[in-house]
Amino acid sequence: MSIRIKRRWILAISCLMISGCTEKTIVTEVPATGSTEASAPETSEPDSGTPTTTGDGSNMVSGDTDISEPNPDTTGNGSNMVSGDTDTDTDTDTEVGNELDTNTEIDEDTEQLEDPLEQEQSDDNSSVTPDTPVSENGAADETSSKTMDCGQSLPCRWTSEDEQFTLTVSRADNRSTYGVMQLEYSISTVHDTQVSVSEGGLALDDSGVSFNPSAQLLGGTDSANEHELLAGSILDGSITFDSATDSSFLSEWSISMSDGGITRSPSFSNIPVDTITNSHADCELVLPCIWTTPQGDVTVTLTSAGGFASTGSLSTTFAVQSETTINVALEAGALAISTRGTQYIGRTQILGSTSGYKKLVAEAYAGYDLFGAIQYYKKTEVPTALNELSLVLYQDDPVPRWNPKFINIPIQ
Repeated sequence: MSIRIKRRWILAISCLMISGCTEKTIVTEVPATGSTEASAPETSEPDSGTPTTTGDGSNMVSGDTDISEPNPDTTGNGSNMVSGDTDTDTDTDTEVGNELDTNTEIDEDTEQLEDPLEQEQSDDNSSVTPDTPVSENGAADETSSKTMDCGQSLPCRWTSEDEQFTLTVSRADNRSTYGVMQLEYSISTVHDTQVSVSEGGLALDDSGVSFNPSAQLLGGTDSANEHELLAGSILDGSITFDSATDSSFLSEWSISMSDGGITRSPSFSNIPVDTITNSHADCELVLPCIWTTPQGDVTVTLTSAGGFASTGSLSTTFAVQSETTINVALEAGALAISTRGTQYIGRTQILGSTSGYKKLVAEAYAGYDLFGAIQYYKKTEVPTALNELSLVLYQDDPVPRWNPKFINIPIQ
């Protein structure tokens, strides 16, 4: 009997040693009772040869063994003890597996978290539509506007601070159809946009006289309408004011325009004004008749006035000669007044080899004549003479502007 009991205890001690080492290496829980070591229950065996376990069970297993599960049942046969140790190992492995699963879930959750700083930077770097210009502070209006000093020279260009928009003044004079001051300009952008005139500001001349806009055109139509403007292209505009000026320059002029919702406010100073030449040539009822520029470098010779017998309407011919090679422009707006006060307005015009109803440009070579002609709208009157004849003819530069004017012209 004692031999059998000893074999059982040897088997139990071996199992406890294996279980104890395993649990001491892996399990680190503190028992719920608050003690630093789990106490094994006291067991007794009726047989005097059976060892007694009390306290921490040091009599059974050499060395300290910390375990988080109660000791297996040591009463009865050794099979219960082995079964208990096996359950403890299984539970321990399950706990370790749960810890690994938990750590894996934590790692996966950590990888899914986003850095708030990276999210904020991503929001700050959100893209903006390239075709829509914005100012540095993100505002839709250009609050600050510089003034371009033209220095009494044209053309004169104003460029926005973001370098996206330009407006160029090309002409200012009294040559409008109604004899009042008119200013011509062109605009361009480096992006595709829609443009319109918000407000065409008044102009001031060097004597302080103000001029209010009476009519405005952009792209040949109403300037208040939106006009499509492609990047790199040019759109022409003009402003006609309410009166003429006798001054030689405008001290200031500004205009407000919409560029795809952004307000552009070009401002200019010292814009030269071509006050039409007041000198005239008195033909004394004899043709040809010669008009000369104030500088004496260009002559315009009126060679004929008549045509009623062949066409039933007035026609005039002329020749331009310059000391240097220049480009000459002829525009609609020629006006003849008969001795009875009847006005004849130019309709079709010819300059060199070109003809049409609008502005014509041709090259006048130094020392050679450049010929031109104007056909006027029909009138019932057939005059015998003209009191005066004015041609919209000039060197194709912003300034100076000519005003070839003849008086006392015979009808041939």
